[in-house]
Amino acid sequence: METVYDEELPVLKRIKIPMVWERMSCGICIKDLQPDKYDVALNIIQNNFLDDDPLCKASAVLGNDVAIQEYLKVALHWIQDTQSFLAVEDRTDRAVGVLIGSVNERDACTNAMNGTRIYQSIPMNKMQKFLAHVHKQVNQFDVFGVEALYEVYIWCVVREYRNKGIGKALLRTGLEQTSQFRLSAAMGVFTGAVSQYIAENMGFQTLHEILYWEWKDGDKAIFDSPGPGNNSANLMVKRVVPADVINI
Repeated sequence: METVYDEELPVLKRIKIPMVWERMSCGICIKDLQPDKYDVALNIIQNNFLDDDPLCKASAVLGNDVAIQEYLKVALHWIQDTQSFLAVEDRTDRAVGVLIGSVNERDACTNAMNGTRIYQSIPMNKMQKFLAHVHKQVNQFDVFGVEALYEVYIWCVVREYRNKGIGKALLRTGLEQTSQFRLSAAMGVFTGAVSQYIAENMGFQTLHEILYWEWKDGDKAIFDSPGPGNNSANLMVKRVVPADVINI
């Protein structure tokens, strides 16, 4: 990783410059997500995640203005925990991907989808109930014997920049920071075949899987259109080797 700055800049300005975690051969760099880019990240989420993520798509979030605003409010809450990253094209300075996550502690879980919130929109309540159920099936803290772990919430690359390894680089950065924080576990509920495939290839294992067609209201499937090949939501975990020394 590296931090790029002009040494003649005042110290207080220097420390606000985002750390560059990785530079890719395709001209993309992975940086810390800073407050001045929060709106950019939310824009990526609204225009490239809500319509493509199988769970959001099956919940019809984009068809409900209240649901969109509620989801973006939750996303901002997660972003403000500051364990999130932005993929940026060096040549144009365009943001092309985000990974939103945070460190969760056993006694102070920050997951806004854990069943304790009440949303106005039907799509958000559908997703919250489903995700709360998924989380309750396995106690990740007990699995690893830890008091804190890193959780991935949103993982998205702008459509025209996909299939370049950017998503993998974002997740790799999240795992690297987890190690730097001397945490030994990471997790996420991955809702589609692509994210599950990439996560599995990066060492994540499925602890619990819920098939979408099995989640019903009476005899009717609640999530009947997650998209081709997207059959389940998987709670996946990975053991991380903590760094011996944290570079500050």
